[in-house]
Amino acid sequence: RNLGSLAQAIVQLRNDFKEPGDTLLVISEFGRTAAENGTRGTDHGHGNAMWLIGSRINGGQIQGHWEGLASGNLHEGRDLPVLNDFRSVIAQALAVSFKLPESKLADIFPGGKWDGGLESLVKRGV
Repeated sequence: RNLGSLAQAIVQLRNDFKEPGDTLLVISEFGRTAAENGTRGTDHGHGNAMWLIGSRINGGQIQGHWEGLASGNLHEGRDLPVLNDFRSVIAQALAVSFKLPESKLADIFPGGKWDGGLESLVKRGV
């Protein structure tokens, strides 16, 4: 039920924001577990998935560091590990969409570091 509502909202946002420079980021405010927890959810974990949507996004693939869902790859045997800093992912979209230099991104995300391994997320020069 919740995923259906999310899907409808994303479709509507994409219909409303479809200009070449528009980018949608779908991010949970907390991490996810790989298995259901006591309330039959997957909330209150560590790592998380982020969706970037738009014409400037190199989509249709997993980007960044990913080790899979095998139990040996999970944090404490149950949570998705944090493998990519969310600030680095958002910084990629901001850098291209708003032409922000790394120095400005450092002001926006104190303590964040530019992750060159994520540079293929967003198409440059579009």
